[in-house]
Amino acid sequence: MVKNILRAISTPRGLFVTRLAAVMIAGAMFIAATLTAMAPRVWGILNSHSQVPPVLTGFSGLAERSYVFDETGKQIGVYQLENSQILNIDKIPVDVVATILALEDNEFNRHKGVNLRSFTRAILSNTQSGAKQGASTITMQVV
Repeated sequence: MVKNILRAISTPRGLFVTRLAAVMIAGAMFIAATLTAMAPRVWGILNSHSQVPPVLTGFSGLAERSYVFDETGKQIGVYQLENSQILNIDKIPVDVVATILALEDNEFNRHKGVNLRSFTRAILSNTQSGAKQGASTITMQVV
């Protein structure tokens, strides 16, 4: 029986089938190893929204003075402590929140903290053209 197997493998067709099987097994093992290595990280990223955010302790308050400059570097305003206040999110006008979301993360309400489409786009853009593109969502920036 072993002789028959060796004889079948030594034919051109048998050699092709043997090599094809070896390549398929190696490919399957590579895919399995890659998925095994990546699964915990991907799971953590996709479920990061379900974790309780940390409590911010030690926040000492606002800076005493903030300066505003135009695009040429000319100072156009000064905001002092009495002009700045910490507000709860319910005190901020809905239009302001919507504007920030539209500028920073226009798909905020459609993903769970990680925008895989933006992440993939940024990786492809950064590797192909050398351009620096970010993919962080507001959730990623805050948490």
